[in-house]
Amino acid sequence: MAHYGAFLALVTVFAPMVASLLALCAYGMCRFRENGRGASFCHDIVPLFICVMLAFSAVAGVLLFILFHQDSTAVHHVPLWRWFRSADLDVLWRLRIDGLSVAMLAMVSFIATLIHIYALRYMDEDKTRLRFFAYMALFTFAMQMLVSADNMLQLFFGWEGVGLCSYLLIGYDYHRQKANQAAIKAFVVNRLGDWSFLLGIVLFAVSYGSVDIDALSSLSTGDSDTLFVWQGYGIDPLTIGALLLFIGAMAKSAQWGLHVWLADAMEGPTPVSALIHAATMVTAGIFMVARLSPVFVQSPLVLDVMVVVGSVTALLASAAAVTQYDMKRVIAWSTCSQLGYMVVALGLTAWGAAMFHLITHAFFKALLFLGAGSVIHHMRHEQDMRKMGHLGGEMPLTCVMMWIGCCALTGIPFLSGFYSKEYIIEIGWGGHGDIAEMAFLCCLCAAMLTAFYATRMMMMTFHSPHASTKVGDSGMSPPHDAHPVMLVPMAVLALFALILGAVGKAWFVGEQASVFWRGALFDNHEQIGQRAEQAPHAWLMMPVVLSIAMMSLAVLFYGFLPRFMAFLQRMPVASWCHSLLTQGWGMDKLYDVAVVRVVRAWAYECMTTVERDIIDAFGPDGVAVRVRHMARWVALSHSGRLYIYAFVMVGGVLSFLLWLGAEWSLFSFAP
Repeated sequence: MAHYGAFLALVTVFAPMVASLLALCAYGMCRFRENGRGASFCHDIVPLFICVMLAFSAVAGVLLFILFHQDSTAVHHVPLWRWFRSADLDVLWRLRIDGLSVAMLAMVSFIATLIHIYALRYMDEDKTRLRFFAYMALFTFAMQMLVSADNMLQLFFGWEGVGLCSYLLIGYDYHRQKANQAAIKAFVVNRLGDWSFLLGIVLFAVSYGSVDIDALSSLSTGDSDTLFVWQGYGIDPLTIGALLLFIGAMAKSAQWGLHVWLADAMEGPTPVSALIHAATMVTAGIFMVARLSPVFVQSPLVLDVMVVVGSVTALLASAAAVTQYDMKRVIAWSTCSQLGYMVVALGLTAWGAAMFHLITHAFFKALLFLGAGSVIHHMRHEQDMRKMGHLGGEMPLTCVMMWIGCCALTGIPFLSGFYSKEYIIEIGWGGHGDIAEMAFLCCLCAAMLTAFYATRMMMMTFHSPHASTKVGDSGMSPPHDAHPVMLVPMAVLALFALILGAVGKAWFVGEQASVFWRGALFDNHEQIGQRAEQAPHAWLMMPVVLSIAMMSLAVLFYGFLPRFMAFLQRMPVASWCHSLLTQGWGMDKLYDVAVVRVVRAWAYECMTTVERDIIDAFGPDGVAVRVRHMARWVALSHSGRLYIYAFVMVGGVLSFLLWLGAEWSLFSFAP
């Protein structure tokens, strides 16, 4: 395991970096030779080579997963170099190989490869697609560094890397103002989380003298003599550090309150959305909390906060998705809701269940985004579902595969989402206390809404008989399905959406979970399994029955009674609720009033009072004004008139004589 595993880990992690550097070099060469044969070669061949490099990474990641599954009794480290040493803090750059990292490495590299292959056709008409592939490969490398990190500073390197790449890719079409605004919004919101995350790392380094994951995993309350006193109560730094880390995870994984960047991130190209929502950006926060599960399990307060935040996110995000008309925004709000499920599982200490749902969700969410990209590509970049509706006959393969992803998202039995999402609901039922009951009810309601908005999206896109555009209208291609280069990755993802839940349940949450996650997650798998088994069998089928009922309701309303839905939307109360949900519960307006306008007014006051009246007045502007005044007085003495010069000379001589006389008098009468 040691030698082969180290080699496979290096290939998995660093192959995307090599591909990114190659793409950047090729892009630079094409900028100098825009019309030459070399530019055409780079535009056509280099993306293929990048896909080959990503395929090497995916094969190595899958082989590493299989090899580790055969020998998962220990945690392995691949040392690279010493990063730095400061006093007692010695930080090494090492790759960590355990059950959690190999599962993430395999998933990220595999899905990223499929998305890169899909993008070969999707971005074919883009003249700067080398830059796109460079950013995408760099995005994959940053995520691979994050999931293979052996200490918190190395993890923070990957954490910042995915944030940078998301900014570059969301604003890829930088000539569009909306894309620039969305990129800045994502960057600023994530900076808030990164600031909290970095404070948590510093707190652990100062309080416990280490940032290594193994050292942090062995901590317990009381290991530090430092207590933070607040209103007479002493708070252990472990609790404060865990809370700071979770706030960082809230921003990266788009939990309610710091989720406002996620829907606007749809301004990037569709392959970017698929990579962000399935395998990289939004999964980073969930992974980080699971990685430090031994730390979080000792902070009951933080666990309760996680359950509440995850429950609210799952429910409110699914409600917001019900009223969206932009196809990609529906799927984006769906991602936000499913991340809420994962955070609920983390808060209930069901670490394996959270990671199981993260992995299954990655495949069917990538499938939904790539399917949406095929539809948008066919409709010439039209994303409004009200202008679709007739595409089921024109794109039958895309329609079938998107229905598979939709059913997996809904939790239809025997698909991957059924095994992972319903397991989280069962754990919520078996939990103790009011918070666990609230989580169960919120997740159950979110499951119902998920079934409704997913079916609504499919009906409005593929099966609505009242579409506003017909075949042959301008703005869409002639009737045909997606290109085979786009269909093959979708077919692979659809296959995994069908079988991954049943195949992976034994590894991630079943009888082999304790062995597979050994050394990676806090070991309470038997306790969580017993908690899930406490739910009555009748209750186990309730989410499925309610989801099927909501799917039927969506088919009825959007397939046969669309005028009834339009009538409901015209009612005053329903219209107000519809507008509120369409705007994402008004969170953007709330932040605009409570934060943006306040900061802008404060900045304007600082500019007018502090900067202009103080800094500028006594600084550069004041110096310039005084130099100008002195120059004006000096200019008066250089008029060129003889009597003025004579007056100045006589005055100077008299002044000098007076000074000499004063000096002589002073020394003559001195005692």
